[in-house]
Amino acid sequence: MASWKLTSDFNSQKHLFFKKVQTDYLIDTFICSCSYVECVVKHPGQVVNYRCPKCENDMFHDANRALGNIENFMDENFFMDLPTEYISRYDDDKISSHYILKVPKSIDFLKKTASYEDQIIYSLTLKSDGELEGDIYEEDIPASPKLKEPSEQAVIAKKLIETLTKQINIFCYGVPKPKDKELSISQARLFLIYRHLKEFDFYYWEQRHELPARELYIEDALAYIINYRKEKSVKKALYENYARQLEESSEFNSFLIQAFSKNIEDANLVVTFLKYNFDYPKESGIHADELDLFIKFLKQHYSEKQILKFFMDYDGDTQEYLFRDIVSDLAFNFEAIDGGFKKTACKMRDVHDEFVRCVSEERYKHIYKKSLFYPKKELKPCVSTGSYSVRLPHSGKELFEWAEELHNCMSGYFDWIARGETIIYGFFQNGTLLFAVEIQNGRMVQYSAKRNAKLNEDELKLLEKWYGIYFENALDEAKNA
Repeated sequence: MASWKLTSDFNSQKHLFFKKVQTDYLIDTFICSCSYVECVVKHPGQVVNYRCPKCENDMFHDANRALGNIENFMDENFFMDLPTEYISRYDDDKISSHYILKVPKSIDFLKKTASYEDQIIYSLTLKSDGELEGDIYEEDIPASPKLKEPSEQAVIAKKLIETLTKQINIFCYGVPKPKDKELSISQARLFLIYRHLKEFDFYYWEQRHELPARELYIEDALAYIINYRKEKSVKKALYENYARQLEESSEFNSFLIQAFSKNIEDANLVVTFLKYNFDYPKESGIHADELDLFIKFLKQHYSEKQILKFFMDYDGDTQEYLFRDIVSDLAFNFEAIDGGFKKTACKMRDVHDEFVRCVSEERYKHIYKKSLFYPKKELKPCVSTGSYSVRLPHSGKELFEWAEELHNCMSGYFDWIARGETIIYGFFQNGTLLFAVEIQNGRMVQYSAKRNAKLNEDELKLLEKWYGIYFENALDEAKNA
């Protein structure tokens, strides 16, 4: 129990002279941790230096400040040993976990007892629609608590989550649950958002948002993504693919399967595709409609066997962004590509380069007169060392010239750069552009030399040293701030 001092207006409190005497006196009530309570009448502005006659404690927290602004109070008393606790509360459409401090709000002067109010310091609330609100989240818990001492905030976050999780299974009545386990917050959120999904295994589906919004079981959903194909060999291969993905990565990616099975008529080729251990890109930003359009476009120029090989040759480690670029390029520049495409080898890099050629003229018209502006922190990494220099493109024309020099599609990133969603730095030696690197939110996304070639050893060392100075250190400083 904490020791508190609560200052009250004499005229508003129930006591022996309540409503009989009006005065400007105040009452300081000292509630000691030893349970002794004493009231002291004082003039406004008078400071009472009080010591508990029972235990000689003279440290009392200001209850009025805590009631007025609990955040400021906790900041001011951060190092004090205050008896906080965790509670859960239910409403019709939400459940909350609170980290609270009990603060005296009023005094019964006749009985010398205090009534307390729960002051919420941190909270975490799960709503019936799956929305999670709060002052603290799962991300506040260190990923490896054994490797470093968790912060006080991380300890509070862990306890809030534990408290909320204990109540989730009651709150989430009717949603699918894992076998022999309690629902976690992330699992509960998903099935509150997607109430039409009726089996827990949907938790492992990456593209569940693209499933139809009707009551679905796994068998129904698999039939949907395979476009209700009737061939037994295709169905069997799909189930094997599904089981393999779950076993190998504990997740299921379906968007390539759906687009491929929709557009490739030869069942044997679909089966081959499903049996292949494909490196499914998870964060490529490719929309299902764009991929569908892309495969339809390929079918105009190549056989289904060639298209199968195109996908089977895909290397997610080195070609993920190349794949993203050509699929999105076609969607945004369909007329230019469809009208000017000249058949080339059905390979990722060849198709990419042909798309770049088709759209370069139209893209140049769109961006060449436009300028690019950057905040100071993005200009800071533009440095020179020896014969090398690092630069930013300051206009659409300059970005286009870089793209032409490296024979890639970076000019298609103009709008993303202008909106501050990504940055492209060029590395020059003696005035010649050697390679470019894309940075998003302080993290290196991709880098390449001419025709998306890999960097040599010296270039890699230069890039790693530059990135370590201007981005990795900045990220570490931000984490520790």
